[in-house]
Amino acid sequence: MMSAEFVALMQAGRPHSDPRDPRPLGSSGRGLFTSRTCLSCGHVSVENRKTQAYFACVRCGYRANADVVGARNAKRAGLVLRDARAA
Repeated sequence: MMSAEFVALMQAGRPHSDPRDPRPLGSSGRGLFTSRTCLSCGHVSVENRKTQAYFACVRCGYRANADVVGARNAKRAGLVLRDARAA
């Protein structure tokens, strides 16, 4: 289940809601913070991204490869948008 905080964060990166819009998520230039958002607790912080390759949440201690965290968060954001459009 998606937390309201995560949904709001992901939707903030896309100011337009037309499903036919070809622009990618985050194209507004604000970004989605996918590699700064913890998969475990949802905490968003630049400090979560220790290096280009290493993610460690400063709140809960979750650790993983930063690219994997970013990819999973991007997938989650896409599913949230898909489900919101279907509703």
